[in-house]
Order: sequence, then C-alpha cells, then structure tokens
Amino acid sequence: MVPSKIKSLLFSLVILAISLAASYFIGKLHSFEFIILILYSIFVVFITVGFSLYSMKSRYKEETNEMIEKMKDVVKLAQEKIVINTKILRYIEQDAEEVWIVTKTLKNDTEDKDIRESVMDNLKKGKQYIYFVPD
Repeated sequence: MVPSKIKSLLFSLVILAISLAASYFIGKLHSFEFIILILYSIFVVFITVGFSLYSMKSRYKEETNEMIEKMKDVVKLAQEKIVINTKILRYIEQDAEEVWIVTKTLKNDTEDKDIRESVMDNLKKGKQYIYFVPD
C-alpha cells in the first residue's frame, strides 16, 4: 500500500509535468529550459519521497522496538511465574487489537470488577477478545 504522502507527491509530479509540457507546447519554454525543469522536478520529488520513506521507516522502527520491549516484560513475568495482576493485564492489553484468553472459566472476566471494566473499555475501543474455554 502506498502511503498518502507519497501518493500526493507523485500526483504533484504529474501535475507539474503536465504544466511544463503545456508551457513547452504553447511555446513559453524552450527545449533546454523544459529539460532542466523536468530534471529538477524529478530530483526534488525523489528527494522528498526518499525522506518520507526514511522517516516512515524510523517511525515504524521505534514502534516495533517499543512493542519488543513490552513483550520482553511479559516474557520476564512468565519466566518468573509471577501472577499477573489487573494493572499488568491492562498494560499488556492496552496496545493489542486482539486478545486471546485461554481459561477454564470466564469467572475472572465476569466477576472481577477491574477486569470486567478493562474488557468493556477495550471492547468499546474496537478490540476483539477470543476465548478458548474447554467443554
């Protein structure tokens, strides 16, 4: 999928090229000026697109590193066999789009007020919960 910034830059390049071509054919530009303007326009667009791609890469890299750090925290908790309390559970679920829960009973999500409120808030935000409950 092409990001909207890049789409708008490419659209601008097309409009600029059409404008320059129209000026050339009308006779306001001579061929040398036309070629220089086209090359300059292409250069500017490539620099701008390159910068946009670089900044997007940096942003996604930051987000990925943040998620990795959060997952490391969760793995540490699991390795240390620490019971996850409601506060930690909210922290884990806050950035998730989908939460999978394996449980023998739905008791925690229905009877524990803090967990129930957290689940309800997350559902209102459009997050999905998938429960695996044995028969």
